[in-house]
Amino acid sequence: MSGTAICYKREISSSVTEKSDGSMRINVIKVDVKPKPLLIIGVYMPCRGGIDADRDYREITDELSEIILKYKSSCDIVIAEHNFYTPNGLGQENTYFHPSGMSSTQIDYILESTPGLVTNFKVLQRHPLNTSQHDPVAGGCINVDLDTYNSEPIISNLPPRVKWEKINKEKYQNMVSNKLLEINLEPEKSTYSELSNVTSELCAILDTAARACAPTQKSKSRPKSSRSWSPAINKACKVSKQKFWEWKCDGRPLNLNCMSLN
Repeated sequence: MSGTAICYKREISSSVTEKSDGSMRINVIKVDVKPKPLLIIGVYMPCRGGIDADRDYREITDELSEIILKYKSSCDIVIAEHNFYTPNGLGQENTYFHPSGMSSTQIDYILESTPGLVTNFKVLQRHPLNTSQHDPVAGGCINVDLDTYNSEPIISNLPPRVKWEKINKEKYQNMVSNKLLEINLEPEKSTYSELSNVTSELCAILDTAARACAPTQKSKSRPKSSRSWSPAINKACKVSKQKFWEWKCDGRPLNLNCMSLN
């Protein structure tokens, strides 16, 4: 199974609408921006050979075409795609490297409906521990303005991360062992729903036991800011962060004449 994910900051969640278009290989969100709403599509194209490989590839291409036809009159569109064959997307830079080390090609792109909508395309270097055969492709900036932006601090409701080095491992092992005796690990029918239910039960057992054996944490209240930033300072901060990101992607050059520092 393959899928995609589109991540965005919670501060702009009020401007983002998640769309149900496409299959599990396609994610679509609509962002309310000016002067025109922005539709972002993430797609993982089929890439494995087989009897149905050509059919699967054409089906996903047809889905993309339907989504583009549906929204092209009302939205600007940006497509971040994986394993899509499009010539001359990033010059001569390869983005995929075969595990054998004998071949490479370019099959990862960021496509835009309006020229200049996305700027500063880059092929980034993979982290040494990243086992993927693909190099990340990044677009430096999307030239749009958000209709709304929530600058208030957001308090997360997510449970704290479990620190395994502080877990009472003996207690954890006993709790998991006892709970496993209460569930049927051999479903009568090996259907997807049965296996999915068993997997969910196992995850719930491991999570509950880990949090029960973890030391309690004291809640930390975040001090309220005494003064909010003006729009000018907020804009300058965003520009500063963007330029730092571009400078970092350029390999942190020391040359002051570098474009990313201008």
